[in-house]
Amino acid sequence: AQMSNPHMRLCMQYALTYPERNRATLEPLSLPDIGKLTFSKPDFETFSLLPLSYRVCRSESTLGATLNAANERAVELFLCGKIGFLDIIDFVTEAVDCARELPLTLDHVFEADREARIYIDKLSGR
Repeated sequence: AQMSNPHMRLCMQYALTYPERNRATLEPLSLPDIGKLTFSKPDFETFSLLPLSYRVCRSESTLGATLNAANERAVELFLCGKIGFLDIIDFVTEAVDCARELPLTLDHVFEADREARIYIDKLSGR
């Protein structure tokens, strides 16, 4: 298992320095300080976007970019008071379900990102 203190810096560092593995800039994880780890099965009912995320991960297409961009834009609209919190789930699901699955190229990722943000904006204007 790869375990660390939770922080996006580690993910960003890995993405920016790939394929190199630079020394982490986070404080080391201390398992004795945590005490114990517990595991449970994912709760697909409470976290209703989780099955969609699993599907996207298996797609090997630009759906990951679509899901990410749709989520970012929907959260932004929620924070601005333009949509409700639970609308995020419906908007992201619809954006992914209606998206084109393009081969994974950088141009296609940017295209999927742009299309998802436009789609979310259209949904929010209903």
